[in-house]
Amino acid sequence: MDMDVRLFFDPRVKSFVDNFSYCFDVKITFYSVKMEEWLVGYHSDASDYCLLIQQELRLRPRCMHLDWVMCRRCGQSGRPLCYPCHGGMTEIIVPIRLEGKVVAYAMMGQFRRNALPPKDVVDAWVSGGRDPKVLEKAYTDRPLFSPEKVRRLTSLFSQNLELLASTQSLRVRQSDIIEQVFAYVEKHIGRAISLEEVSAVVGKSPSTITHAMKKRLGISFKSAVIGQKLQKFETLVKHDPGMTIAQAAAMVGYDDALYFSRLYRRRRQSSPNEFRDLVRKSSALRGR
Repeated sequence: MDMDVRLFFDPRVKSFVDNFSYCFDVKITFYSVKMEEWLVGYHSDASDYCLLIQQELRLRPRCMHLDWVMCRRCGQSGRPLCYPCHGGMTEIIVPIRLEGKVVAYAMMGQFRRNALPPKDVVDAWVSGGRDPKVLEKAYTDRPLFSPEKVRRLTSLFSQNLELLASTQSLRVRQSDIIEQVFAYVEKHIGRAISLEEVSAVVGKSPSTITHAMKKRLGISFKSAVIGQKLQKFETLVKHDPGMTIAQAAAMVGYDDALYFSRLYRRRRQSSPNEFRDLVRKSSALRGR
């Protein structure tokens, strides 16, 4: 899909996704065909098990690559696809078709079909001197589904998505100026971005963009970009609490960690170190 075109979600879609996620204890995420995250269900955080192996065993890049490969395969076949991830969780991908074209993917997962985690994951975990009971508990905390339940769950999920699409609760539309601005900033989050640059990309004058943001959000373009970068910084730290402040700041376009810390404190009334410590404490409590 072009940058200025995206999938529109009626409020009923969000309600369906939240209720489905809650009732079956699964994570549901909608992705664009470019693997941009568009909508996440009620269980928006990754499971403790996924967080553990992604952070401790550094599996996140492999997980993201596998999801991308499977989405491509799903799009080519045009049918739902069920597969095991590297950590032994099961994922289901359903293609969303509008007017005969795949425009997005709905991914449902983080449930298991086996009693214990894969041996290679356990071996890698133990080789680092970690307690295997911590890993096993996180794994078995995820719901266990039989093959028949997985089949029926896939069917139920797919049929509901088809129904929502048929009632135009899911439809393609042109994204507005502000959505285009945020999409561009997200794509180039790792460097400085000027109003003039965004203006040239979205095809609107700087004054038009400034007026639209002020009217809709009550903030300036510069303030909006800073806010988006801080949110991305926090997401990075949540995914990898072991990351240094300097590393995470650089990934959102701030090479000067001291300047970033002052900026963060002005916006959040606390330091980035305090935020990271809070994330680490939360992760430690979940691991007990």
